[in-house]
Amino acid sequence: MTEESAPLEPPHRNGDSPHPPAERGGRPPWEFMILALFIALICIAIILGWILFGSNSPERLDAGAAGSIDAACREAQTELADLPGLEPLGGAAVVARIRAENRVLRRMVAEIRTVRPADETQAAALRDWSTDWAAVVAARETFTERLETEKRAKFVLPAETGSLKPVTGRMDDYVRQNHPMMDACLTESLQLEVVDTPRSYPDAEAKE
Repeated sequence: MTEESAPLEPPHRNGDSPHPPAERGGRPPWEFMILALFIALICIAIILGWILFGSNSPERLDAGAAGSIDAACREAQTELADLPGLEPLGGAAVVARIRAENRVLRRMVAEIRTVRPADETQAAALRDWSTDWAAVVAARETFTERLETEKRAKFVLPAETGSLKPVTGRMDDYVRQNHPMMDACLTESLQLEVVDTPRSYPDAEAKE
């Protein structure tokens, strides 16, 4: 007597198994959770270290020099906030506002240049930073001259050498290297790139 052969199952496409694998639990393995927690703690420590102690860059100024520069920036903020025409309308008003701002900014840059860090690396970085400030102020003045003859003049920021990136990026990077001692000197805080739209100086307004 012959045994009947078991019925053969039809082949499955792409090698799929006829029996689906058992479903895994919805929770991630505990090793993954510990690793994720460890990475999160490292990130938090880096952020807190940067906030509390700032950068360890050799270009970072000593507290005295940074304090003098921060004071110059804060004084400039107050003067800028007190200027008339925070919302200039029309070419003539824009020209008048920018030129008034430029006078304030030039005084600020001149005061910054009186600061003399003892370390030469710090001094060189500060000179470069103040040179960038002067270059942007000059570009603002060029914009006012063009506005007097062109209806749709465009404000063009000076760029880094060999790049299209505006110098204001590295200017702010330098301030961040000195965080929190020079935060008042960020270009946004002084509205350096704002030429034909309303200005806002929240730090200066908060002191009122």
